[in-house]
Amino acid sequence: MAGQKQSSGLFLASLPKSCARRVRRMCKIMEDFTAEEREAQAEEFVIGMLEVGKLSYAEIAAISKLPEEKVKELAEKVKIVV
Repeated sequence: MAGQKQSSGLFLASLPKSCARRVRRMCKIMEDFTAEEREAQAEEFVIGMLEVGKLSYAEIAAISKLPEEKVKELAEKVKIVV
């Protein structure tokens, strides 16, 4: 990953400034999009665990790496009580 960032830095340095700004902006948009997608997938995963009903909120939070409050919020959203 570090090599990838270094080579992309060299690539950006070779572009005219206006193009480099646009490329950076597009990269930021894609990073934001993938972060949102990862969060949505984590939420779906948590909802699945809640539906099974065998784990506590704390256990689900530990497995999913989401805060326990977020797990409780999702449980309320889909009306599941653990």
